[in-house]
Amino acid sequence: MLRELDHGKFLETSYHILSQHVHVTHAAVAQFLEQGTDELHIKYEPKYSYQHQATYVVAISCMLARWVVAKLTDDPQLLELLDKTSDNLTLPMTLIDNVEQKKRRKGLSEAAQ
Repeated sequence: MLRELDHGKFLETSYHILSQHVHVTHAAVAQFLEQGTDELHIKYEPKYSYQHQATYVVAISCMLARWVVAKLTDDPQLLELLDKTSDNLTLPMTLIDNVEQKKRRKGLSEAAQ
């Protein structure tokens, strides 16, 4: 179901970006080590390669969560603010447009029209 509405693979890609830092991989372990002159040293602040992407994903997630709250509380002022902020930041306000009309559930989808 998730892949059906995730046409651009935003959600799947976001999961991969955000999970890079916590899944045990060779990169997750190796990024905490650096070669010294004679031995390995621990890097206490490793460089996170996906900082920009992770920040973007978190920003979009916040926007989507606020949209759901605005719809559920029927807050037109918040929706207007989210719409302007979405345009200014070039972030999607909702993913509801990716769901076919016939597959939308009542409630949020009716409010989106």
